[in-house]
Amino acid sequence: MDDNEKNLEYFKNLKYHVIVKKHKNKYTLYIPELSLFEEGNVFEAAYKKLETKKEKYFLQMIEMEAQDEIIEPSHLSIKNFKRLLRGLIPFFIKLFVTMAAVIALLALIDDVSSTFKYIKRASKKLSKGIESRQAVDSSFQDINIEQWVFRALGAKERYANKRKLLDELKRDCEIITPASVYDDAHLADYKPELAFDYTDGSFWHSTSNTAYLAIDCKIPSRLQAFKITSRHDIPGMQSPDKIVIEGSNDNNKWEHIYDVPEIETGQGETRVIYIENNKDYRYYKFNLSKWEETSYISVAELAIYRKKAADASANNSK
Repeated sequence: MDDNEKNLEYFKNLKYHVIVKKHKNKYTLYIPELSLFEEGNVFEAAYKKLETKKEKYFLQMIEMEAQDEIIEPSHLSIKNFKRLLRGLIPFFIKLFVTMAAVIALLALIDDVSSTFKYIKRASKKLSKGIESRQAVDSSFQDINIEQWVFRALGAKERYANKRKLLDELKRDCEIITPASVYDDAHLADYKPELAFDYTDGSFWHSTSNTAYLAIDCKIPSRLQAFKITSRHDIPGMQSPDKIVIEGSNDNNKWEHIYDVPEIETGQGETRVIYIENNKDYRYYKFNLSKWEETSYISVAELAIYRKKAADASANNSK
């Protein structure tokens, strides 16, 4: 079936596995393929809420155009089933700890109480407290599971896009290794070297909405492309909106090379930009800016590239 035909009706007609657990008079219903669950004292009501939650999940995935990421019943392997089922472990641990605490409290009440009526009244109060605590825990667990699903899908898509960009860049270009890097200003623990350490787990951070990162190549090289990656721990709100590239051979007189007037980089996203440059420079300066004056700029990774030697020779001979 084509992706266009995989609409809400298509997914609603799929028959998913529903695991039902009952503890005392409370039902827990869980769909392992989708990591969705619901609780309730009445089975029919809990099932209806689970169906509503499932439909909402499908609508969100369809809006994101991520229908292919929805796990269908026939595609669920035993390994994935066990992995998804383990998502309920924290919930049951919380439930066990809560029940153990309640039992201990009941034992203490039994020791100090002189009448059965008092014990019964206290037990009812504790029972209400347990139900309230379980409802809160269930709510947080539900949110965590949904966030995990969308984060996993987003990470998978970002990884695939990044892999494609890097494969093309590796095919056409070779990296220019900086001899040194510097900037105009940065927060104390976020030096410019962190943008050139070949890992997106660290980052450079500016002190305002305009800043620059400068690179000393030691030997003059012809910049033809660069790669910039935003921080993966926050949305891409600190990525630069505009980049102006300059070149110099004395680190004093700078010549304009290329403008990137508008650049959008999402959370943890990598962008590869090819530029037009017909001259070799020893120094390159990336002037970064944000539209908002109150914004800061951060860069997880910045790398510069030149054309591969064979390609460069062919271009020079033309």
